[in-house]
Amino acid sequence: MMDREHPSLSLVRQCALLGVSRSSLYYRPRAALAEDLSLMEESDRQYLETPFYGSRRMRAWLERRQGLPVSRKRMQWLITATSNQEQTLSQQQRA
Repeated sequence: MMDREHPSLSLVRQCALLGVSRSSLYYRPRAALAEDLSLMEESDRQYLETPFYGSRRMRAWLERRQGLPVSRKRMQWLITATSNQEQTLSQQQRA
């Protein structure tokens, strides 16, 4: 895809031709933290029982019942990440 050592095409030009930003060349995805995974598992289990809980209620439930301190913003991020994973899995199953 990208040839960093191409003799006549610079990285800037290769990115422009592919329609990709240059910063995406240097992006390294971060591995999921064990703490995040455990929070996702707990929130998934609770979501199956109470799918109407939003990020505020889910955060309060995790803090009160499970003793896991988590901010509302982080809970929102975890819910979004979990739903994105589920969408990806369902798309892969259909294909």
